[in-house]
Amino acid sequence: MIVFSSFDPADLRAEETSSVGVKHLRSYLEIAAHGPSALPFDGRRKPAIDRHREQIATALREQGFAVTTDVGLSDFKVDISVATADEPERPLMAVLLDSPAWAARATVGDRDGLPSDVLSRMLRWPAVERVWLPEWLVGSAAVIERLRAAMASAQQGIADGSEIASEEPDGDPAAQGTDAQLGVPQQEGPTAPLSNVHLPVSEIEQASDRVKDFEPVRPGQAVATDTTAATGTTNASIYQPWMPRVLGGIEVLDTLSSSARSRALVAAVLMQIIDAEGPIHTVRLAKLACAAFSLNKVNTQRAAAVIRLIDQERNPIDSDSFVWSVRLYSDTWRGYRENGPEVDRKIDHVSKVEIANAMVAVCREAHGIELEDLKGRAIRVFGGMRVTAGINERLNEAVRDAQESGKLHADDAGFIHASRIG
Repeated sequence: MIVFSSFDPADLRAEETSSVGVKHLRSYLEIAAHGPSALPFDGRRKPAIDRHREQIATALREQGFAVTTDVGLSDFKVDISVATADEPERPLMAVLLDSPAWAARATVGDRDGLPSDVLSRMLRWPAVERVWLPEWLVGSAAVIERLRAAMASAQQGIADGSEIASEEPDGDPAAQGTDAQLGVPQQEGPTAPLSNVHLPVSEIEQASDRVKDFEPVRPGQAVATDTTAATGTTNASIYQPWMPRVLGGIEVLDTLSSSARSRALVAAVLMQIIDAEGPIHTVRLAKLACAAFSLNKVNTQRAAAVIRLIDQERNPIDSDSFVWSVRLYSDTWRGYRENGPEVDRKIDHVSKVEIANAMVAVCREAHGIELEDLKGRAIRVFGGMRVTAGINERLNEAVRDAQESGKLHADDAGFIHASRIG
């Protein structure tokens, strides 16, 4: 926050008036101008010595970060604030500890839910991390590495425009929002694992059984079949969006780093969504998964933590950030899904492979078609009415990919045709 004032705080003669409002205004302006040190000593809590906090702060300073402890003016303090050495005045990560002040809070929500929610959703801290004393005692090096990774993710999020957060419309929490990358580092190859996340098989099986009980009913034709993938025949179907049902509270998402059960439950939901909607963009997938746990506003860090739970041997992620069911992840898949009259699916949330498959069907029906006409008819397959500059670029990319893969080819007159292998 930046406060603009046309006068100096000293110009307010607060000592000459009985007005409480004037006194508070002067105190507020002095804090804005000079920081918390402008407050009288009795207006601030005396900092408590916390060796656990100081050990973590020292370790982070040794990593080259700018670290401040016991940050805040209210009863609730950020135990450790972390910034880069280049911009020490711009904190990127709040680290919360299980300190005596944490233990003194009356409810679980006050201890674990509200602080993270307020910092991340209301105050827009790019990263909020928890460090438990037992975790630190068992493996301090692993904790520091996790905090380093969280800082790297926060820095990348800031560089990329940070948040993909947006208020979601009723009925489809993933229908809107920007498609910024989730801050997950991409590795070589479409199926390279993003992270080694420990997911016990027994926990996943139990979570999958629980999720099946809540599986939404979606009428209509299946997206694709194993026969389609095996034979290479065209398969047009109606797109049926996966509609979230609440399986738990936000505490499930808050405990992904500490609870194998939470990770398994979210992983099971991810598998169900991918089976229903795959290929599905990682942005939409993260939003749908979080909506199942009472969160309809998803920031970069949260989305990245969810996407890391995907088992990429079962559900590969391609270079276009789409997640696939392994049975469809094949050069022989020819399926595509037409939007129904009440479905608004953004073209950015349609895989270029799926767009290309629809173009193949359009070319076969037309027995050759001009490029602009092809793009216009293809966008209508997915519910679009006009081709904007952004949509035009994505359609052009789909055409180029289809030509490079041999699905489409152009004749000497410039007409686009479906190739025999397409």
